[in-house]
Amino acid sequence: METDNANAASQWTAKRLLIVDDDQDFLEVLSDILRSGGYSVVAADSGAAALGMLNGAQEVDLLVTDLSMPGMDGISLIQHAQQRRQQLPVVLLTGLADDGVAATLGRVLNGRYAVLRKPVEARQLLERVGEMLGTDGNA
Repeated sequence: METDNANAASQWTAKRLLIVDDDQDFLEVLSDILRSGGYSVVAADSGAAALGMLNGAQEVDLLVTDLSMPGMDGISLIQHAQQRRQQLPVVLLTGLADDGVAATLGRVLNGRYAVLRKPVEARQLLERVGEMLGTDGNA
């Protein structure tokens, strides 16, 4: 079993995630959770900073972003990001309590996405990221 876990971890290490949140403390917690899952993490504290990374040489396999941020909300960020990288999968984090966010996303986004409600549990986040990347912890 340890070999399977080592193989999964080595494949996850190759997966680079861009995480975006304007709350620095939450951004650090997210980074720690995702790194503990074996992922490589780059972080941005705004939509503009995230787009700058995507416009540069930063290769990312998945975008994890907050919905509510000043300047550029998560949906706008996702739309801009997917114009640059059409098949970029996304995990959107939101503190909103209704299901309207998922319905809105379905109308305005292309590609694979998931919505998780804050506060998100580490296990839930890691499982959803694995699903979106097709690793599912069993790769």
